[in-house]
Amino acid sequence: MIKKSFFIIGTLLLVIPFWLALMGLPEVEDIDQINQQMLSSPTAAGDANQFNVFDGSRYAAKAYPWIGYPLSVINEEELLGVGENSQRAPDELQVKEVLLRYQNSRRIVIKIDSWRFNPDLYDENDALPYVEWYLQLIRWAKEVLPGVDVGFYDLPYSPWFALLNNMTLMQEYEHVLSLMEPVIQASDSLYPAFLVQYQQQDSEHLFSSMITHIYIAKRFNKPVYPLISQKGAVKENGGFDLLPLELIQRQCQFLRKYADGLVWWSELNEKWEDSWYDEVKQDCFN
Repeated sequence: MIKKSFFIIGTLLLVIPFWLALMGLPEVEDIDQINQQMLSSPTAAGDANQFNVFDGSRYAAKAYPWIGYPLSVINEEELLGVGENSQRAPDELQVKEVLLRYQNSRRIVIKIDSWRFNPDLYDENDALPYVEWYLQLIRWAKEVLPGVDVGFYDLPYSPWFALLNNMTLMQEYEHVLSLMEPVIQASDSLYPAFLVQYQQQDSEHLFSSMITHIYIAKRFNKPVYPLISQKGAVKENGGFDLLPLELIQRQCQFLRKYADGLVWWSELNEKWEDSWYDEVKQDCFN
């Protein structure tokens, strides 16, 4: 099923001039061939046999089992302030003051939802400063925290909707990705979001989208650590459904084969649920 889907995706990507110009995609027939290409041209991660698991969770629970090496997440509220930040430029002194709180961190992920490039929501002229602002954050982080590994939440963006065989969405996606390329190139590691949302439990499109997403990220020659979670669909009461354990296991198995590692993710003060951990521990955290 995955092989058939990926053949379709590979064919679709080949017709896009942007990919041919920027990525130089070869003709792809199946998922195993693309995996061999990844292995023959390793990313900047170093040891191709090392799979790193990082803890990017921010659960409300004070204690929970080991799920990965420490990773610091810095939210936009810390860096920019509470409220509407879509047109708020970063203040160097404020940002550096916040960064100094993370002097003991070796790896940080910066999450700024307000600066997301989305042609449907923002006038592009208003959004264009985002690229420079992202680059400023990287520059200031390197000045204040020399040696720290810096990346951004959800970069590169997911091709989920672009792969729905809609040329308009594909053109928007390739345009946004081209705009964000300088930020991706300046990042030390890439953290694409593989969080299952919008009832996206259609395994065929989910896994086809993930392998395409990894391949796009790998072409930038950076370590790729996708974000995954146990969080499923949001309920009306504000809680959430646990993803099917088989799906969590399959995601972890998939990433162990094709990515450099994973980041276990949660939103701030998300509730810890014990019921899933033992079932997925072997595939995800050992």
